[in-house]
Parts: sequence; structure tokens; C-alpha cells
Amino acid sequence: MWPNSHGAARAKACGCAPSGRPPARAGRAGRGTSPAGNLYISTLVRVRPGEPSPATLALVAAVALEEAVSLFGVQPMLKWPNDLLVDGAKLSGILLERVEDAVIIGFGVNLAQHPVDLDRPATSIAAHAPAPDPQVFAEALAEIFARWLSRWRDGIAPVRDRWLARAHPGYRAHRAAGGRQLDGGAVRRARCAGRAHPALGRWHYPCHSRGRRVPALKGRQMLLAVDAGNTNVVFALVEDGEIRARWRIATDPRRTADEYAVWLNQLLNLEGYDRSVVTGVIIGIVVPRALHNLQVLSSKYFKTEAVIAGQGSAEWGFPLDVEEPGSLGADRALNMIAGHARHEGDLIIIDFGTATTFELVDYKGAYKGGIIAPGINLSLDALVTAAAKLPRIAISAPEKTSVVGRNTVDQMHIGIYWGYVAMIEGLVARLKAEVGRPLKVIATGGLAVLFEKHTSVFDTIEPDLTIQGLAMLWERSQQGN
Repeated sequence: MWPNSHGAARAKACGCAPSGRPPARAGRAGRGTSPAGNLYISTLVRVRPGEPSPATLALVAAVALEEAVSLFGVQPMLKWPNDLLVDGAKLSGILLERVEDAVIIGFGVNLAQHPVDLDRPATSIAAHAPAPDPQVFAEALAEIFARWLSRWRDGIAPVRDRWLARAHPGYRAHRAAGGRQLDGGAVRRARCAGRAHPALGRWHYPCHSRGRRVPALKGRQMLLAVDAGNTNVVFALVEDGEIRARWRIATDPRRTADEYAVWLNQLLNLEGYDRSVVTGVIIGIVVPRALHNLQVLSSKYFKTEAVIAGQGSAEWGFPLDVEEPGSLGADRALNMIAGHARHEGDLIIIDFGTATTFELVDYKGAYKGGIIAPGINLSLDALVTAAAKLPRIAISAPEKTSVVGRNTVDQMHIGIYWGYVAMIEGLVARLKAEVGRPLKVIATGGLAVLFEKHTSVFDTIEPDLTIQGLAMLWERSQQGN
């Protein structure tokens, strides 16, 4: 990377002398300046045959810059196509220029100060956290950009997933997927005038695009994501990355495709959907005997062959740094795909289901290992089954924090609930001590909210992480189709 020198990058790209054209920090209409303590830096990427569209390097640059900024205590969001926002104010921008077989990428980041005389709000890292040294920030950005560039060379899907996970809510639906270029002005005029345009399909383009060229978007599709677990099978209707509806039914390998169809068709109708809206099906499964009937459901009633998570075009796509990678359950892998796409840094992902699993995912997205413990309901069932005089009780978050039980039911409740909280906190503490780096703790699964009230060990709770992982894996599997 070249600090303050877009011209140097251009000269290297074409093998000529610097042209004297404006550097990356000039921004649109030459409005940018270069105040002390901020960072303006350029890099050059040679595009090889067979790699994704060069235009999608904008996504690589954006997710790399977002991750670098996050390391210094600020959580920005991405605005299509090339801005980072904090509380609605612009923190940084990115410019791309194509020169022969290369793309020059210029980054401008307000580290120490920001302009106050622009026609829209601006901000800086210093306005929210201590300003990093420009050299330190540049080194971090270079390392992160190299990592995301390597992923991009293998396929755009992981980069796109990350961009969508970090996108400003108003821009997520615009689906920053790579593809052929369209005339942004024509698209914008058609969209904002309420007219049809051949490129739009049933998707929306942003009216704020100001006539810029934007990538083509796929036609709208509604995905049926199926998470077949040991206890329940969850069906979710996903559109534009958003879960529109979800239903669950007890797992029974003997249930036929026809039985699923009768039940599911009624639920679709209750939600106002027809079965024909489903254009794709993906199945994540940990009960192999249930797979065949779910595949028949997809082909017979939804007229599409189901994609099976972890197989064929839907392989996991991240390193499994463990002794027995083939034994990893689909639900655990899907949690890691979504967790890494939505959160930066090293992660502990805890899934509260039939079993309670702890996954350790490093900042590169590699699975480093984990823990499997009996689920809280499974523990209670074992206790009640083995002890004849103990009653069956319901597990809920207690109103009191006392651990001195005055009767049998209270004592059981304390032992199960607070014992489980102690296990969670103790295992997380041991994992953090062993890793020796900051770890973000994500809780998921239907029972995660049960513990939220009485422990501060979770950094966030995402109950639909497995379904989100299925949706991301589906998108990835469709590349090239």
C-alpha cells in the first residue's frame, strides 16, 4: 500500500510516470482534504483470469476497512457502494480505478479529525474512541485487506455475505452482489418513477444512487430453509436475507413427505403465502434418517431439488482445524458460517438445543474446536427418569437469585438452572483463559433467552443464527448457476 499516493499506484499499474491526476483522497468533486492525523492510502490489485468481477473489489475494500475500524473501538456500518457510516455520519470512503489489468483502490479514513463544512454529516474515530496512529491503522488494514482479497479470489460469496451482514439497514435489501454492469441512471430513473426496467426484476434499486453504475441484481427468490435437529425440525421462509415466517414440528424420521406437505401448506396459507413462492430449498440435518422424506417434500411439492448443507456446491467453505472434521454437525457448522459473517474477531458460539455446544472460531473463520454438554432439558429428563420420587418441573428463569431451596421443587429448580448458569460461565472463562485473546460470546438456540436475565457472559443473543447460516450457504451454492 502507498500512503498518500494514488498516483504511485497508477504508475505501477501502467508502467508509466505518475499522471498528476487527483489522489484517492480527493473524493467526489475534489471535496476532500488531507488533515494531519488522518489516513489516505492506496493499493493495487492485479486481476487474474477467472476471478470474480473487478467491480466487486469494492466489497472487498469495504469489508476490510470496516473490520479494521472495528479493531479501534468504533462499530461502523456499510453504505452502498463505498462509504462507512457511524450514527449516520460518514467516517471514510473508498475509490476504485481500473487501469489495464489492475484495479487501484484508494482508502480515505478520518482517524483524528473530520470536516464540518460538508453538505452531509461527517465523523472520525477520534469522535468516538482514541484516534489510532495512522501507521498502526495502515498496517492493520493491509493485513485484513490481504486476508479478504484471498477469500475473494476463491469466490465472491464470503465477501458478499460479510458485506450484507454489516450493511446499513436501509441498504441491505439492495444486495451488493457482483455481476454485469448496468446503466445506473436508467435504472434509477425507472425505479424512482415507478416504472419497470429489465434489470430490476422484482428487486429494488436505491433511488439515492445519483446515476452511478451499479451491479446487476438477481431476480427475487424465496427460500425454504430447513433445520432438522434432534428435537425439532424448523422450517423458515427467507426473502432477501430476512426471515419472513418460521414454523417447527417435532423431529420424527417416520414422517412422510406428504405429511410434511399437508402441515406446511396450511401454515403457509395462514401466513398469506402460496406454496409456489418457494423457489429454493436448503436442508441442514443432524438426523440422517429424516433426510429422504425432506428431499421428497422439496422435489414433489416445491418442484426443486433440495441443496444439502455441507455437500456438493454447499460445502462449508471454512477451515476445520480439528482431529475429526467429518464428525462436525450441520447445525454447528451453520452457526459458525453466520457467526463469522456477522461478527468480527475470535468467537465463542453457544447453541442451546438438545445438546449445548460451544464452538471456538478464530478471527479468520477457522473452527478450532469446541465443547458438547447435555442440554438443560436433557439433564432434567435424566434426573427425573433416574430418581423415582422427584417430580417433573418446568425450567424458567427464576425471579429470585437465592440458591437456598426450601422445598423439593425449588431445590431442583436451583440445581438445574443455577447449575447450568455456573457451567456456562465456567466453561466460557476457561475458554477465554486458554485462548488468551478477546473472545466475543454469541448465544443462539431456542433456550438462549432463558439465561439472558441472570448472566452477563453473552455479548449478544441471535436466536436465528442457524437459519441465517442456511440462507448464506444457499446464496453461496448458487454462484455460477
